[in-house]
Amino acid sequence: MREIEASKLIFIDELGLNLALLRLYARALIAQRDRGRKPQKRGRNISIIGAISLEKVVALVNI
Repeated sequence: MREIEASKLIFIDELGLNLALLRLYARALIAQRDRGRKPQKRGRNISIIGAISLEKVVALVNI
C-alpha cells in the first residue's frame, strides 16, 4: 500500500435503510408516559452505494 499514491485511492461504502425508521425506545419525565406512534405502513427499503476519493464524491447510486 505504500507504493500507491493516496490521491489514486477510491473508497466504496454501501448502506441500507428503511423509510419507516422509528425509535424503539423513548424517555419521559417521572410519572409521565411517553406518547409514540408506529408507522401504519412498513416503508420502502433503500440501498445506497457511494464512492469517494480524497478530493470529491466520485459516484453515488440509489438502488
